[in-house]
Amino acid sequence: MKYIFWNTNKKPGINQYLEKLLAVYTPDFLGLAEYNANGEALTKAMAAEGLEYAYIPGIASRLDIFYKGKASKVVHCADSRYYTVKKIPYGRSWQFIVVVHLPSKLYSDNANGNAEILRDLLEDVAQSRAGGAANKVLLVGDFNMNPFESPLVEATSLQAISSRALVQRRQSRVFYGRNREFYYNPMWNFLGDEKYPVGSYYYKSPDNAAMYWNTFDQFIVNGELAEDVMVERTKLIDHIDTLQLANENGEPVVSDHFPLYFEIGE
Repeated sequence: MKYIFWNTNKKPGINQYLEKLLAVYTPDFLGLAEYNANGEALTKAMAAEGLEYAYIPGIASRLDIFYKGKASKVVHCADSRYYTVKKIPYGRSWQFIVVVHLPSKLYSDNANGNAEILRDLLEDVAQSRAGGAANKVLLVGDFNMNPFESPLVEATSLQAISSRALVQRRQSRVFYGRNREFYYNPMWNFLGDEKYPVGSYYYKSPDNAAMYWNTFDQFIVNGELAEDVMVERTKLIDHIDTLQLANENGEPVVSDHFPLYFEIGE
């Protein structure tokens, strides 16, 4: 399956870019944060090009979804202001997909708050999985944290690590008397300048520890999906054919984030 996530930064004219993005990449699932344009207009534009997408607006969250197929195939499981949990078809089975938009560092010291949100998220996912219909879990979105930050790696929170092999081999570990599941975060591979763009979000911070380039936009999977991740096909999109999403310095300009594209499974 093909997936895209994009924080569109409330741009009212973003549909012209989304039309091109959907036409070129034809993702099965598109998750959007801060989407303020007309979703129904976008689905009509794509239908005119022979692509059927169902628009699924956020309920309590600030997150919107476009699904390639019938809206009835997207089962709503849980919702909050910062994430939404859905169940969608995955091959001959199902997967839980959690679209995330956590609070920004620009407005608060969000480490403790984000850890609490992620614990709530994991509890909602656990309750959704309790029925036994599926055990594959994918989290995707704007985490407003880099992969190495505490709420993403701590055992009492998400425990999303860089080693696929370790996640597949161990699956979980006991910490303070509780069995805690490992998650695999492929976006560790996008730290540094070996890949381009250097990150998904650029911010010229006045702080002492200024990162400048950040990998806030990530996808993270549990052990049941880790083997299916095609790391080599993961990319941050800075142009769509000749349509540029970056300025001459390579920094995002259409939105303040680049879209994230990735593939899992066949």
